[in-house]
Amino acid sequence: MDVNFNNETYTPTEKEKEIMTHALGLDRGEKEYRNHYNPGDGSEEHKCCENLFHNGLMNSRSLSWVPGLMYHVTDLGRQAIGE
Repeated sequence: MDVNFNNETYTPTEKEKEIMTHALGLDRGEKEYRNHYNPGDGSEEHKCCENLFHNGLMNSRSLSWVPGLMYHVTDLGRQAIGE
């Protein structure tokens, strides 16, 4: 699904949709039970998360007990995967 962020239309890739689905726990059931994803720095998944962040579908924060950034799906990201 296309989403509009900062007056630009963006369509997430299948890999990006998989990451957001996993972050929400929807790859294991029909009900969202979490909202976090921690890819390894420099990995393909990290690049996808950064792209999702820059397009408003995920946000991120640094946690002292987690290496790298923790990413969270935004409402716009939920919209993009049909949630």
